[in-house]
Amino acid sequence: MMMCLGGNLFMSYSIIRVSKVKGKTNTTGIQKHVQRENKNYENADVDLTKSYMNYDLVNSNSIDFNQKIDEKIKRNYNGKRKIRKDAIKHVDGIITSDNQFFSGKSDKDIKQFFEDSKAFLCEEYGEDNLLYATVHLDEATPHMHFGVVPLTEDGRLSAKDVLGNKKALTEFQDRFNHYINHKGHDLKRGTSKHKTERQHREVEQYKRDTEYYKNRKDEEVRKVVHFKTLAVDNKLQFESMQGQLETVKNTYNKMSKAIDRFEQKKLPKLKDEFYDIKNRTAEEKAKFKTLKQDIDQSEHKLKGLNADINHKQQAFNDLEAHIAQIRAKKEEEEEYYQSLKNILYEPLNNEFEYEYKKRSLFSKESEPTGRVILKEEDYKTLKEQADFGKRIEPEYKKLIKGEKVQSLEKTVWDQRGEINDSRRKLNAASKKFERLTKEKDDYKSAYEDEQTKHENTRKFVKAVCNLGKDIFGGKNYRRIINKIDDNIHPKYKEAFRNMIALDREVMIMFKQKDEKVRKHIAFEDNATIKTKQEKNKGFDLEL
Repeated sequence: MMMCLGGNLFMSYSIIRVSKVKGKTNTTGIQKHVQRENKNYENADVDLTKSYMNYDLVNSNSIDFNQKIDEKIKRNYNGKRKIRKDAIKHVDGIITSDNQFFSGKSDKDIKQFFEDSKAFLCEEYGEDNLLYATVHLDEATPHMHFGVVPLTEDGRLSAKDVLGNKKALTEFQDRFNHYINHKGHDLKRGTSKHKTERQHREVEQYKRDTEYYKNRKDEEVRKVVHFKTLAVDNKLQFESMQGQLETVKNTYNKMSKAIDRFEQKKLPKLKDEFYDIKNRTAEEKAKFKTLKQDIDQSEHKLKGLNADINHKQQAFNDLEAHIAQIRAKKEEEEEYYQSLKNILYEPLNNEFEYEYKKRSLFSKESEPTGRVILKEEDYKTLKEQADFGKRIEPEYKKLIKGEKVQSLEKTVWDQRGEINDSRRKLNAASKKFERLTKEKDDYKSAYEDEQTKHENTRKFVKAVCNLGKDIFGGKNYRRIINKIDDNIHPKYKEAFRNMIALDREVMIMFKQKDEKVRKHIAFEDNATIKTKQEKNKGFDLEL
């Protein structure tokens, strides 16, 4: 919480106190106070009618502090020595701030502050060592009591090692203030209680020293008169400043209420609409991508079918040409076979003579043997013709019957059927392609509509942001969007920042914020490595 007045900057302080608790009796007393087990309280700030508003961030129901402490020690204690009866088993603490910090905050914001504080305690002491973290809302100022069992990382019971000395406690306070500011709570690092007491002692010593100057009473009286005059002037100035402060407070309260209304009513609707449009746009993109893949596959299939049809058409044309050649060859062969046939059936004009044989060795008469005598050349020619006739007779009969042509015509018919089947497939694929193309166009149109809606939403959000910036000012606008940015899912942070970043100052703010987070993470990693062996508990400290 921060307020500007007369050029001075006022910030609320973060407060954290820790103390050792000796004995079970004191622990029981703390238990009764924390869990509101007493019926009456001397503290007038306690309003028991509001005690129902209190809650514990560790336990869902009331517990027995001593019993819980013994259970945690029994479960986690690894020390070799027996625990002494007077050992410190309980560390009690409180976390709070001033009323200015809690003023105007919602219950949700207050709870978030204490939840962040509890997260810090878990990192410092270990979640299992945290005994209670009880928030009191039934007193004038909200605060959280917390209890810790002082077990070390290696399982020893040592409040001295867990809490450390003054230096360790100061570093502990520094880490708390840094951690809580990183969570966006805007609190100033306070002054140690011991330092405050030391300053008080110094003032008292000064007062004692002034006793030596009683002889200068008249001069001091004049100074007192002068200081009284100044005091009157300062009082008047202070009263004027108070009036200004009230005006600033009223303006701030109005702005806070307007911001709360915007955050609670308008902003969630805008966020929901933005994410809804973004999700639908993503779905349409996915559908469009799938549809495009289907169209590409259909185009590829169409190309394959066209190529197949062209190939078969070419084969069909080649086959028809081949049939024409065969038919022409058939006619030529028929003429050739006919000429051969004529040759075969034509009588041979080869010269020959009949063969005669004598009846006996001594007979002068002879008789025909039924054979003829040819020239060797004529005989060979005749034999070739006979052999050729036997060889071509089966093929000639097939050719005459048209068997070869019929076979080729059957092949042509089969090819024509395949071509027709491919054409039917091509027509079906063409129709599917046309359907997919239409669906693609429809999805493209729907996608463009969603993009238009998305862009309109962006423009609307931009306009709202510009209006908010004009109303609240650039500084308050950056504070508001920084608070909203803390609750945005990391997945949508970049889109959100691009949408609401109206000027360079906003982008610089986000850059510095990211750098701060990076440094904080590095700081936490370094702090985890540091040993706690130098710690020495026994002080109450206030930030």
